Amino acid sequence: MLYESKKFVPRIIPASDTQLVVPSFPNVTKSPTLLMHFDGSQGSQVFVDATGQHRNGAAIDSNGGSGADCFLDQAQAKFGVSSLRVGPDVGPPFSWMVLDGSADMASRQNDFTVDFWAMRNSQHASIMYSTGEITARDIGSLNIFWFSDNIIYVDVGAVDPAITGPTVNDTLVWHHFAVTRAGTTLRLFVDGTKAVADYTSTQVMDISPGTPTVGNEDHGGTHFDGWIDELRILNNTAAWTANFTPPTSPYVVSS
Repeated sequence: MLYESKKFVPRIIPASDTQLVVPSFPNVTKSPTLLMHFDGSQGSQVFVDATGQHRNGAAIDSNGGSGADCFLDQAQAKFGVSSLRVGPDVGPPFSWMVLDGSADMASRQNDFTVDFWAMRNSQHASIMYSTGEITARDIGSLNIFWFSDNIIYVDVGAVDPAITGPTVNDTLVWHHFAVTRAGTTLRLFVDGTKAVADYTSTQVMDISPGTPTVGNEDHGGTHFDGWIDELRILNNTAAWTANFTPPTSPYVVSS
């Protein structure tokens, strides 16, 4: 006998074990709906979707202009050479990025993941990611807030808040944010730790005209002043449902 097979002994995890940390979702990811590394030359306003499925993002501002204060900034980056700078906290006008609102970016009633890294330059009420206004008119919208009270919130349609997350009161520090849906359960994770309460809903999650937006909501009322990096959207996949270790390198799209 050239080898002896090893007997597999499963680990039994007690129900009281609430500190279980699951491995991070692999950085090699198949068929993301959107993946933006925000790498490029200083000041560039070319925001590339690495999947090739969607048009590049566009910089806009609250006056309907070209969004001069939304650009690739090599002064800050979580991964790569640059990140997306949005803001800053002077104005108006305020600048942010708008994405191609194609129908396939809406998760509908399927599982999904939205995750990215963000770092604030200043503290005030801000939306980091939005697919519509916080009203009954946009009942399928998703908004991820970093509010003026330093608490992370998730809103769904007019439900404000749907999830109340932790307090994060710093500036110039990178944090990982993720919202996932598995079945009817939405979860918020900050730096890999799940918010205490989830949100249960059968709501159809949709994409409103002029969204998704990064660094503000579509009508420009709650701007973010800081940097965003490594934005990923997965449809039909909830990458995480329990605590995890945040990614330590940029995502790679596999064939």
